[in-house]
Amino acid sequence: MPQRRQLDPVLKGRIIGRLEADQIQTEVSRALNLPQSVISRLWRWFKDTGDVRRMPVQGRPLVTTPQEDLYLTLTARRNRTMPARQLSSELAAASGVRVSRQTVYRRLRAGGLCARRPAVYVQLTRVHIRNRLQGAVRPHFIFMDDNARPHRANLVDEYHEGEHIRRVDWPAMSTDLNSLQHAWYALARRVAAHQPPWRTLSTLRNALRQEWKQLPAELLNHLIEGMPRRCDTCVAMRGNHTPY
Repeated sequence: MPQRRQLDPVLKGRIIGRLEADQIQTEVSRALNLPQSVISRLWRWFKDTGDVRRMPVQGRPLVTTPQEDLYLTLTARRNRTMPARQLSSELAAASGVRVSRQTVYRRLRAGGLCARRPAVYVQLTRVHIRNRLQGAVRPHFIFMDDNARPHRANLVDEYHEGEHIRRVDWPAMSTDLNSLQHAWYALARRVAAHQPPWRTLSTLRNALRQEWKQLPAELLNHLIEGMPRRCDTCVAMRGNHTPY
């Protein structure tokens, strides 16, 4: 597709001068070797604005408002696996505005949400495998957490020692052995579907507390009772990845 020729201000002035001198557009086009459509557009613009300069424009207007962009972002945060087409349908149902998948991608990226392809397995070194085996065959589990930094703070260590709480020496890279991860997933799903939807940190904090209290006791008991199976599976896999 041929690009439009950009006319310099001097040439535009010559065109307007000829037209103001009662020269017809076809003659100006022939004399200056320009398409008549270019002459016509320039003349029409000059009569409308009184100037031959075109002011810079801001580009194509956005099809969505900031409120609709926020709705897309919040919906995606509450439904992490929802595809872009369904997000577009949700927006259309809520506001009547229809957008493409690419628009959804751009709005989510602007809201800090980017697609990531999760790794199927984390890389286990020989040290990880040895520590996993040692943790799996230990006869007594007293207290379990994980290696998150808050759990390894000096204040936490001092509290456990003062209360004489024995704690599992938890191996790294072993979230599959920690049954509490499934409780977190269940809690996250319940918070995402919480009504009314949370919009601030305060309402999120309240939603977390309410949904945590309402987690079924059967779920937690099942996770606790399943720990021996997890350990047996880890031993059977010789410390490598388990299906949990």
